[in-house]
Amino acid sequence: MKASPLTADRVKNLTNTPLLPVLVSLAVNLPATFLEVYRFSYDAYTHMFLADHYRRDWFSLWDGRWFGGFNVASYPPLTHQLIASISFLTGLQTAFQIVSILSATGLTYAVYLYSRIFLQKGEAVYSAVSAALLPSVATTLHGFGQLPTIFAAATSLMAACAVNNYLKNQQPVSLIQAASWIVVTAAAHHLTFVFFLPAASLPVIFTHIRIGVKNLLYRILILGLASLLLTVTVLSPFIQFVTSQSEWREIPHGSRKNIFLDFTLSTVFFWGMYSFTIFLLPHAVAIAYRRRALLPILVLVVFNFLLGLGGTTPIPRLLLGPLWPILTYDRFAFWASVLYTPFLGVIVGERAGIFRKNRPDMGSPSTSRASKAVSLAMVCGLAASFISVSFITILLNLQPMKGVSDEQIERVADFLQRNKEWKYVTLGFDNKRILLNIMTDAPTIDGGYNQGKTSELLRSSGVESVDAAKHFPNGLTFLRRVIEIEGNNGLKYIISADQFYNQILRDYGLIPVLTVPGEKEVIVWEIPGTANVPSYIKPEQDPTVTLIWGLGPILLLQAALATTILRFTKQGHEHPD
Repeated sequence: MKASPLTADRVKNLTNTPLLPVLVSLAVNLPATFLEVYRFSYDAYTHMFLADHYRRDWFSLWDGRWFGGFNVASYPPLTHQLIASISFLTGLQTAFQIVSILSATGLTYAVYLYSRIFLQKGEAVYSAVSAALLPSVATTLHGFGQLPTIFAAATSLMAACAVNNYLKNQQPVSLIQAASWIVVTAAAHHLTFVFFLPAASLPVIFTHIRIGVKNLLYRILILGLASLLLTVTVLSPFIQFVTSQSEWREIPHGSRKNIFLDFTLSTVFFWGMYSFTIFLLPHAVAIAYRRRALLPILVLVVFNFLLGLGGTTPIPRLLLGPLWPILTYDRFAFWASVLYTPFLGVIVGERAGIFRKNRPDMGSPSTSRASKAVSLAMVCGLAASFISVSFITILLNLQPMKGVSDEQIERVADFLQRNKEWKYVTLGFDNKRILLNIMTDAPTIDGGYNQGKTSELLRSSGVESVDAAKHFPNGLTFLRRVIEIEGNNGLKYIISADQFYNQILRDYGLIPVLTVPGEKEVIVWEIPGTANVPSYIKPEQDPTVTLIWGLGPILLLQAALATTILRFTKQGHEHPD
């Protein structure tokens, strides 16, 4: 039975607008988000904790709960402020879910706008569909819980589109739009701002070389100065923090190893990022040869791809020098995959790129059906990859299903709240330790963000967290030092959810004071004779600086959205040529 012409037209119109990829993005991200896959990710609770800080004390740069007190300006604030803003209405975890969905769909739409600079409308729609189904988005967002990376990738592409508009017309509103999106990216995620934003913007800048190098450099200089002034003004506490940091010992990370020598590492950091699309790279080379405007993007795809291999090659170590031991390299693979989407869009748009237009049978029904089947197979393959890698940490048992229950966390949090003048650390809680940190005011000497560490004992340890001590070569020695040193500085409770530590803690002289039964038994151990030390006193803070930090990023996001909407209102929804 044939579809009516009216129905066929509606389907055709849907597939020729960015609404289709947005709907596809919602279709795959809504289930993963509301199934709470983030509960098994590495970083989701860390970002919830930082958002919880703004819920509690929006205009403060200090939080006493991690590391015995730390500077929250060690991480750009915007993503966490958005979660905190929504959480006043919905609660913290629901707000995280909402911002996750908005970020994923926002990235999809931003890919459409970005691709539209270089591609025809239909191809840009296919590019955005590819972005909606990128396995790297599923791995980064749902597997790793790195929400700011996704959000900042979307704002980077929006910034690149705004730069394109500004270079076309030089109108004041275009300058405001471009500068706002640039600073919004900086306020969302610093590494994306430093590495991905320039990569996304350079190909756009090259398309305007026809106006003359002198004029082009002048316009870029104006935009750069405006963006720099706003960035320094809004993010001065973060800049001050970064520039005043002392050296700290490298913490091992899987992306700095040869990922192909380990099945888990290659699955997570390579196949979980590219899936089968990596085999289409020769097609991308052919496309760039035919469409020279895409050549700079291809170069940047390959560059980020090589960096994304991490320790597999010596290239990242040679290029990044002292930054090598600080960075993790899955993000470069993610950025490479995002820049790859225009090529995927062309491949799907050209019916998988395997039928040449000069073939005499190109217009035959059998060829058309086969071509469409290849395109459909590619989209279905991307969808299957997205769904499977969304659960990658669970499937590979990287975060065990049988963890500490929420009920146990609530009981421990209640105990700590009654004894919140004392410090504590956890052992074997995995990512749930951050949930415990959120639920109590008691300070821990541990934390969930390495750059925020304030103690030299922690910074020089080479151990990511006290909670995971046994997984590091010097972990048990480090744990003994923590008990000996911090036991004289207010550390009283060691809360263990791992039987491995029971005899070790007894040998260290600790006494069990509370047992919380469950699938993983939790024992609260007390260090006898702990000296009580007053909580950290909040450092003095410049109210003007904290006011700008608290309001600047949100206001700039509003300015970026307002100027973008104004531009589309004047020029229509279609991306302007």
